[in-house]
Amino acid sequence: MKSALKILLILIVNIIVSFSAALAALYWWEKTQSDPPPISVGEIIAPLAPNASDAGGAVPTHVIAIELEPNVRLTAIALPTEAISGVAVSDLVGESTPTPEGFVPVTRDRLVSIVSVFGMGDLNSETVRIQSNADEVVSLEGWTIQDAENNIFTFPAIQLIRKGIFIELYTRLGHTTPFELYWDQPEARWQSGETVVLRDSTGQIQSAYRIP
Repeated sequence: MKSALKILLILIVNIIVSFSAALAALYWWEKTQSDPPPISVGEIIAPLAPNASDAGGAVPTHVIAIELEPNVRLTAIALPTEAISGVAVSDLVGESTPTPEGFVPVTRDRLVSIVSVFGMGDLNSETVRIQSNADEVVSLEGWTIQDAENNIFTFPAIQLIRKGIFIELYTRLGHTTPFELYWDQPEARWQSGETVVLRDSTGQIQSAYRIP
């Protein structure tokens, strides 16, 4: 009986030792097989070796890797060394759309808009039409209209009483009424492709109209 118990204890000890050794081996294998450190956006990996099959020798290239998630990479592009030297990351991934030439920022809630320009180049018929977008009365006193040559018309004490009401500004000499304004200019001021800018009394741009 004692002999059988001794044998059983020896077997249990051997099983425990074997299991511990297996765990230690697995732990060592995981440590030695761990992934290389992640690569950040824009980091350049060492040049790739030239292809031995090319008689003249290939131009060395760099590979740019972008880390999406831990241990997951996306190879973006391979470029010749000369091409990538001095190139910013923004040049590789693209830039925002540039602001178009002649762009004029306009206030979000426009009280009044320029809706059309008539008779460009003809002093007698040249007219800018301005229309109210507001339900309430809008006073235009101190507002201005400006052309590309910085000629400025300043509005007198006049009002647009409700939405949809418009007033017209004539370039020529004339007598101002509640519905017609006259700039009293010696020559025509507008031409196709020019932008007419309307500012309120605080200098904010209410409307910018590009003449077709």
